[in-house]
Amino acid sequence: MEHSSAKVMSRNFARYYEILENEMVSNEQKQLTKMAYILVNKRIEKNMNQDEIVKRSGLSKSVVSRMESFNTIPSSITLVKYASALGMELILVDSESIKGF
Repeated sequence: MEHSSAKVMSRNFARYYEILENEMVSNEQKQLTKMAYILVNKRIEKNMNQDEIVKRSGLSKSVVSRMESFNTIPSSITLVKYASALGMELILVDSESIKGF
């Protein structure tokens, strides 16, 4: 299973970078995409599968699948629900306070 997850993430990683490099994608959408990438990696790190995320978050399987394959840019609500399913919270930080990190 670990090998399979690595293969999927490798394929999705290319799509992730396509979004970040696309000049037509807004900075806000790029931030949402980066958060999605972090959350997907956390899911894999916790050895959870998509079905567990679906069950815990109330998101549909198709929403989770599209988010994880970077076929769509998730909404902030989707990210909050996904994070909650992982036992995490999304917290806002003043970007001025983290400059230089």
